[in-house]
Amino acid sequence: MPIVGRPLAGLLRLWALGRIAILSSAALPVRAAPALDLIFLLVLCALILRELVAGGNRRNLIVLALLVVFTLTNALFHIEASQGRYATQGVGLRLGVATAVMMIAVIGGRIIPSFTRNWLVSAGQAARPAPPMEGFDRLVLLASLPLLLLWVAAPLAFLTSFALLAFGALHLLRLMRWQGHRTGREPPVWVLHFSYAMIPLGAVCMAVEKMLGAADRAAAQHIWMAGAIGE
Repeated sequence: MPIVGRPLAGLLRLWALGRIAILSSAALPVRAAPALDLIFLLVLCALILRELVAGGNRRNLIVLALLVVFTLTNALFHIEASQGRYATQGVGLRLGVATAVMMIAVIGGRIIPSFTRNWLVSAGQAARPAPPMEGFDRLVLLASLPLLLLWVAAPLAFLTSFALLAFGALHLLRLMRWQGHRTGREPPVWVLHFSYAMIPLGAVCMAVEKMLGAADRAAAQHIWMAGAIGE
């Protein structure tokens, strides 16, 4: 609630400043664009930390931790680019994508079942989604960490294909427990299920892509980037 009005507009300006800096990076000093790009995330982390401490909200520290890791991966991406590496296929980008996917898994696992349950109740349907963050959900999230880290560390390894298949299967089972097929009459609800479905779909497509030895080993990665994260 404190981040409304002018403070929120200020955050938007910082975000836009980073985007403009990246678009015009060729005309800026080498370190200027990365610095301007990182300001938004650093300020956002500080604001979230302030609110969590003020409210004694330890439950959401995991979200802050993921955002901190995401900020560091953004910095790593810029470091790789400054060293002349192929940063768009570097560790920084993969770790950033993996972190964003985990953010969706954590936050989506809280809000999607809750929104779905509220709509099913209002629609008079007897079905109910599995409650958020039960034991199965925690198991999926814990298992997701090593599976994603294997993809980050060894994206072309054959074992990574099986890790991605396992990751996709776990998140598909998780999604199926949320009764999304019953929300077709409510676009704001079913679109949440559709967006989350991009996580298992992306993982499976990436696994198949690697198993078939596709020339472009990162094409299916855009299902996560444009599908899950973009939506």
